[in-house]
Order: sequence, then C-alpha cells, then structure tokens
Amino acid sequence: MRRWAEAVPIERRGRSRLFIAPRGTSTTMRRLGEAELQHAMTGSFAAARLAPVAPPRLATIYVDTADTARRVLDLHETDAGANVLLIEPKDASVLSAATADEDGVRWAPLVQVVADLFTGPGRSPTEAEALMEWMTSNEEAWRA
Repeated sequence: MRRWAEAVPIERRGRSRLFIAPRGTSTTMRRLGEAELQHAMTGSFAAARLAPVAPPRLATIYVDTADTARRVLDLHETDAGANVLLIEPKDASVLSAATADEDGVRWAPLVQVVADLFTGPGRSPTEAEALMEWMTSNEEAWRA
C-alpha cells in the first residue's frame, strides 16, 4: 500500500485548494453532513474515527467541485493557516465509493485514507501506520 501511495502522492490525486473554516472544523463537518454535496472525507479526520493518534487539525475532503463546496461550507481560501483542504479528484470513484455515517458525512474507503495519509504532511504517515494496525486487528469490521 505504501508503494501505491508513494507512486501517486495525495497532491497528484487531483486539484487541491486550502481554506480556512472560520467557525472551525466541527461546524464544517456538521454542514458537510447536512449538505447535498458529493464528498468523501479522508486524511486525519477519517483516521481519527478508528485509530486516533492526536486531535486532527486539517480536514481533507474530496469534493466534486471545490467552488460549490467553498460556498456551501462557508470557507475562505488561504495560503497559510488552513484547516480545510479540498481536493477535486482526478478519479471520481473515490466519491462514489464513499460511505455515509449517521450524520450524513461521507467517508473515503479506508485503503484510500491510508494511501492519502502515507504521503500527507506532518504526522500523517504516523496516522497511516496506526490506521493500518487497526485494519489488521479489525479486518472483519472494515471489510464487511
């Protein structure tokens, strides 16, 4: 999985844009669940649901159209201090393969999350390792 991730790092999986969610990522998550917006949450927020390493700070979200997501989620584009990363994926299957939770937030498949974390910034590779350990110990839960 690591070789696959390194062959196509997250920054090459689509067009990425950084944003600030002025009311915080918890508000962004709530709005995301309520919105009719095609999306798939990945990265630290996705990993923290199952194998938390530290509180996530950057919400990484695959979206069909970043401009629409920006408006719906009330985000402000930035070059520094971002707490949201929107990615318009080159391969839309990441959006169609996402599964929704009870709050309406759609989550990328775990193998995609691990791949994204392996090439992500900061502690992302450590989060990838923790999630892979969880996946190994709980294979029946995530393959169901």
